[in-house]
Amino acid sequence: MMDPYKVLGVSPNASEEEITKAYRRLVKKYHPDLNPGDETAQERMREINQAYDMIKKGTGYGAASGSQYGRRPDSSVSPLDLAESYLASGMYEQALYILQNIQDHNARWHFLSAIAFSQAGYGVTALQHAQIAVQLEPQNIKYRQLLEKLKIGQTAYYQRRVVVTPAGGFARLMIAMILARLCCCFCR
Repeated sequence: MMDPYKVLGVSPNASEEEITKAYRRLVKKYHPDLNPGDETAQERMREINQAYDMIKKGTGYGAASGSQYGRRPDSSVSPLDLAESYLASGMYEQALYILQNIQDHNARWHFLSAIAFSQAGYGVTALQHAQIAVQLEPQNIKYRQLLEKLKIGQTAYYQRRVVVTPAGGFARLMIAMILARLCCCFCR
């Protein structure tokens, strides 16, 4: 079994912040999108993700119960857990990458996809995923809260777009006349 601390290049006594910084640094170096076609980088990325998850979830090598990470012996990390850890780290594109490779689109998958799409700037898609999550698990308060936040965000975005929309022909003519009249006032 690999030592996840060695994979990330940190001490077993490293703080959560140090571990996250090391993880992000390695992701930036080995991410498949930055190294297309490089099988070594892809394998290294798998090791990095697995090591990070082992430390965060407290599984595997040297996991002591009661540590700062709330370790649980012998639990496996699901792809949804990995996507959620990416979201918690602010790595939305990586979360989307993981989510798109998951076949089972359950309520949690739609919830996490909604967050990822929202943070990546895809509000309409985020709203659709949040709606599906709520349909699949209507009793889940977190899912309903996210849906409400996205609805409010989309409404505000739509209203701003309407205000900023270029004026029609008649309105443009009126604006031009008003500006011309103002210019004449300053020229006198």
